[in-house]
Amino acid sequence: MNPVKPDIGHPEVRYAEEQPEYQPVTVAVQALTDNSFNLITRWQPTYEERRRIAAGEDIFVAQMHFQPYMTPLRVGLADEFATAEWNTAREAERACDPFSAAEEFTSEVE
Repeated sequence: MNPVKPDIGHPEVRYAEEQPEYQPVTVAVQALTDNSFNLITRWQPTYEERRRIAAGEDIFVAQMHFQPYMTPLRVGLADEFATAEWNTAREAERACDPFSAAEEFTSEVE
């Protein structure tokens, strides 16, 4: 998959242009109402990847982290990112806390 310009109506920033160990990517910065923000990237599958996805293969996402908690992550289609806000800072904070997430999941299952 190759990163492409998000072009969804939010300001954009280019990352990793001077870092040869990483693939440069343009990121849309979506401001949220609680002074936090989403960084949105867009990826374009190759013809072969599209064929494999259409045949039922799953998509995997990897994030590099330098802390013990997972940063909230969302994968979707363009129309889901163009206008809708995703998570408030509190929801994002809860999503980063593996203990509260596990407690919520456990209570929902019981």
